[in-house]
Amino acid sequence: MQVKNKRVVVTGAASGIGKALAVAFKKAGAQSVVAVDINIEGAEETAKDIDGIAVKANVGQESDILNVIEKGTELSGGIDIFCSNAGIGGVHGFFDVKTEDWQNIWEVNVMSHIYAAKNVLPQMLERGEGYLMSTASAAGVLTQIGSAGYSVTKAAAVSFAEWIKITYGTKGIGVSCLGPQAVRTAMTAGGPGVAGID
Repeated sequence: MQVKNKRVVVTGAASGIGKALAVAFKKAGAQSVVAVDINIEGAEETAKDIDGIAVKANVGQESDILNVIEKGTELSGGIDIFCSNAGIGGVHGFFDVKTEDWQNIWEVNVMSHIYAAKNVLPQMLERGEGYLMSTASAAGVLTQIGSAGYSVTKAAAVSFAEWIKITYGTKGIGVSCLGPQAVRTAMTAGGPGVAGID
């Protein structure tokens, strides 16, 4: 992936992996980086560090993703790399997990990637190039004991990235799906049960 002079969007950029990615993109010579997070204060701190802009968004809502793409396009005339990194650990367990908890983790960990691709791919395909990066988890491939919602949604994220690559890879669209194991971040700092980690 070529980063120099590219226009980048990173979701989940207030902390952890997302913040690290935003900083890395800027250091690698990105023309612009949009730091996106539901935690706008954290996103603003990241944006300040990288001379970018911050956008508040609940990535599980398509209207928020549309706003992110609009802001990113307004900033630099387009988006070359969309890094759909935001995710949540969800509720630990299985039998006690409520339907609304399943819906929430599905929206954030799966639909966010779908909304991003659906709405940013058209401009990339029109230019004949673009890059979609998503963050899943090793739990999406190896399955993790304890958190059904986390493992199931991360597996779906991996599958969607593969589908995008197979479908659009020959049309100038690059695809990466990160599958980190346990990383010491604010999300995992809560201890056992957070992100399905014991």
